[in-house]
Amino acid sequence: MLYISKGILTKEQDGRCNVFRHGTEISLTGTESALWKAGQNRPCETNDILTIEDMDYAGLVSIAKNDTSDGIYDLLFDCMFIPYWRPASEQPLTSSESLLYTWLRDAAIRLTVAELIYLCENEIIPSKDLLGEDGRQELVSRIYLNNEINECTLETKMKSAESRNWVVSDLLSLARKKYVYIG
Repeated sequence: MLYISKGILTKEQDGRCNVFRHGTEISLTGTESALWKAGQNRPCETNDILTIEDMDYAGLVSIAKNDTSDGIYDLLFDCMFIPYWRPASEQPLTSSESLLYTWLRDAAIRLTVAELIYLCENEIIPSKDLLGEDGRQELVSRIYLNNEINECTLETKMKSAESRNWVVSDLLSLARKKYVYIG
């Protein structure tokens, strides 16, 4: 089974780790700790289905059935990529990573993976009228109202979008480079 970890690692010591997620710090030990660390910032496979399903139920991981590009998109379906207040890294970003990071950092809403794919697929670039509190309504309108689609329809449409694979790849790269964490 494919999975990816959610939350921020706050402490690691003697095979234990503390993960901060949704305002709560959770202490993991043993197999859970090892699995969470292995899936931090990247998709990972495991045969320990029961433990991963328990961790999914607790909101510590997202799971998918297969490791194809469709499976990786499905894996990120319920994940949010949240920018750190200050990036924990100064690794340079590619132009496409920089575009995604700008959307994630400056939009006044938390954008889903499907919404980010939609913006890239339609070559909508971050601009003052779409960013910040003043741009929030225009951004939502640009994604949903102009196309008369709802969130579930958008998720389905973006699964076959041409830009899907590079957007997913760049989002995971932003997480590995510590510009964003997966929530």
